[in-house]
Amino acid sequence: MAEIYADSQLSAAGFHSSSLTELQLPVVQVAEAPGNVQVPYAVFGDRDAPRLVFAISPYGCRVDDESQMVRLEAQQKALGNDACIVGLHVYEPGRLELSAHERRMIAGGSFRPYADRVLSVIEAVDPHDDQEIILYGFSMGADVSVDTAYRMTSDPQRGIRSVERLAAIEPARSQKRGALAVVRAFATSGDDLYDNVMASRSPALLEARGIDQADPRAKKKHDAQVTKDVVRGNLQDIRGNIANIRGFATDESLSQLNAMIQGDVLPIALVGRMTESPVCAQDFMDALLPSDNLRTFEAEGDHSLADNVSKSAAFAVRAVLF
Repeated sequence: MAEIYADSQLSAAGFHSSSLTELQLPVVQVAEAPGNVQVPYAVFGDRDAPRLVFAISPYGCRVDDESQMVRLEAQQKALGNDACIVGLHVYEPGRLELSAHERRMIAGGSFRPYADRVLSVIEAVDPHDDQEIILYGFSMGADVSVDTAYRMTSDPQRGIRSVERLAAIEPARSQKRGALAVVRAFATSGDDLYDNVMASRSPALLEARGIDQADPRAKKKHDAQVTKDVVRGNLQDIRGNIANIRGFATDESLSQLNAMIQGDVLPIALVGRMTESPVCAQDFMDALLPSDNLRTFEAEGDHSLADNVSKSAAFAVRAVLF
């Protein structure tokens, strides 16, 4: 149902035929977080819309990257005028890094430093009292969304009111495992990446990713560029990436979700995983406690399913509207 609704919305908005220029993507802004950290964010849609969806980017994705902006634009168009997407990322090698103290916290499983950065963006946007605050994230973004909701419900900070909805899809902090197991999970989780990009039916996304459909070597070139970008990012901040990997090796997202359930403070929540993804295990879903506020789902595909921006838009619709 969510996919049908999202597709009809995208078609009505002309998304499937729009170029990057025609999408008129927003300007990236910055919010100042503790430690004089500048957190990039971009506003898609009407800032005064009834629903404010703070969409936290996955590991390795930047809100100022055009392909990520196309994904966020698709989510906003699928949700319609009643929702505003505020896209942001909380970590970026070489630009948005971690102090030694923050690395220790992240490595131990606490993503509080990242939650502080999300809270800073919420403060910068300054929601009205009658606006619904929604946290939405995929992969690392899911872990940060859970941690932020946990901080807002169990340890209110800086006067920001609680979140009304939470969506955590494919969180990595889903089970205790070794760091090498985390690396293997991410390394083997995106075999369908190129196919998912192509299935998006978005000329703007192909343009952003530099894909020429007429080139017989398009897939090979795309995959090589992805590998190059991953290696570059890992080498730019080795200590920060090690801390993130160690943090992903914990089950802190599971613990925080269950703690909110037990404390009867869980917002209306959607938690999901991809059936072919080792990043978020089935055991994680089975270990979630029951709650009237909790909905779960599984989608066929691997971790790269979110790179199909039409599917990603449907996830947002399922989280916010259904």
